Amino acid sequence: SYEPKLLAMMEAARRAPQGDIVEIGCLFGRTAALLALLTNHFDLGNILCVDPWSIKSTEQGNAQLREASAGFAWTAFRDMFEINVAPFARGRLNYIHALSLDGATQYAKTLATRSEAFGETIYQGEIGLLHIDGNHEYEHVRADCERWAQWVKPGGWIIFDDYVWDWGDGPKRVADDYVAREGANIATHFVVGGAMFVQRAS
Repeated sequence: SYEPKLLAMMEAARRAPQGDIVEIGCLFGRTAALLALLTNHFDLGNILCVDPWSIKSTEQGNAQLREASAGFAWTAFRDMFEINVAPFARGRLNYIHALSLDGATQYAKTLATRSEAFGETIYQGEIGLLHIDGNHEYEHVRADCERWAQWVKPGGWIIFDDYVWDWGDGPKRVADDYVAREGANIATHFVVGGAMFVQRAS
């Protein structure tokens, strides 16, 4: 995440309604740590991170990306995520170690999430800010948006990471489709730091 995007996330959080903060795709936890700082500063909802930390998530329709990620130590990546976000969690952050759609099924089923690293965290079932940064292939981004955006509250934000992406146009196509489809339900949308920010109308 580039600095302009991180600054825009700070401003979006300042204007977000009270509700869960959900991040799809977390890797090392850089943006999750920022979201944890923001939710404590603005007294927003608890943060739910969803990531499979698995080779299953790396097929994004690009041979170079596939080759580069083939040897990743995914278990170590999850451990690094836990270490990086731990100082900022303050009892308000947890994660589901699963593919995005499986995480959505769990979120819909129970508002309690438990992990060894962070114990149990209770969520509201309504999202104030949704950060979509999982698999960037079009079908995956579309599925993430369709499954998770239903819980975004009026006035809430959806951030499509890598709207501008050198390796494909999946996030851009999905974000553009979402804005066109929702029309009057969108208060504003703009691109900063390569990400599309969309705020639902209040």
